[in-house]
Amino acid sequence: MAQRTKRGKVLEMYAQKDERIVAVTQTNKGVSAARNLGIGKATGTYLTFVDADDQIEKDIFEKLVKKIEEEKVDVVRYNCYYSTAENAKMSTGNMAGFINQKIEKDQLEEVRRKLITGELSGYVWLLFAKTEQIREANKGQVFNKRIHYMEDTLVCLEMFGKVQSAYFYDEPGYYYYYTPDEKLREKSFYQNYLKNLNVVYSKMKTILKKQHCFSKEMENLIDVKWLDTIVDHFALIEKVDAKTSPTEKLRLVAELEYTKEPVASEWYPLKSYNAKMIRLLQKEKYGQFFLLNKVRRIVTKLKH
Repeated sequence: MAQRTKRGKVLEMYAQKDERIVAVTQTNKGVSAARNLGIGKATGTYLTFVDADDQIEKDIFEKLVKKIEEEKVDVVRYNCYYSTAENAKMSTGNMAGFINQKIEKDQLEEVRRKLITGELSGYVWLLFAKTEQIREANKGQVFNKRIHYMEDTLVCLEMFGKVQSAYFYDEPGYYYYYTPDEKLREKSFYQNYLKNLNVVYSKMKTILKKQHCFSKEMENLIDVKWLDTIVDHFALIEKVDAKTSPTEKLRLVAELEYTKEPVASEWYPLKSYNAKMIRLLQKEKYGQFFLLNKVRRIVTKLKH
């Protein structure tokens, strides 16, 4: 799967040499559109993903096929190296305590819980699954093309709610290369990123409700993680300390429920994370963020 670039020509060269390889190209419509097209074209028993700027071990797929068939599971979640140009094996990824362990359906709620809290990284390229298991999600349109950040986490949450069993394989066979993004410096990035986060955390609740495993506890987990992410992001922008205790976080998310009309209701509809964000920024502790002109401009331009 590639754009019509030099990388696409390299894939086509390999496809001519090996009939097992099929090169599919399209104009750049984003990573989600590319992955959905690849899922639709896939004919093999198993399916996984590799980002264009990352690498994998030569024998990792052989190991994964062996593991998924030995353990008789629907999906294997393996491990990675976090890599830089200077050090390909800088550190290994997190397994959230699931080390070389088979997880049955009745234990998968804990996996979903750790995906929500961020204890378990929601990278879709660490999933090796039966093709049909992935294709079943949303009639083949597995990745939401309107979501550009954390779309992986939503797919992982969906997957671990549908499969009957999974195996967590502590084998770092994927090299995830961190590339600094110049867009992080642009105001438009912050606007899109915050809007995207609000959609992602709302979708998490929708997925859990659809899977009949939504509860007040899960709602609190999602709300607290949203709170952490938003506050940390504003703190990062303005380089200020915004530490909050776990008890205070739970109290805050309870106060941010939709019991009263927000002061800025003309900007945002009720029952949205955008409305919650405004409530949060109106609190005395976090008012420092909202009073800063840069943050005010970013937040007030968000649309639900």
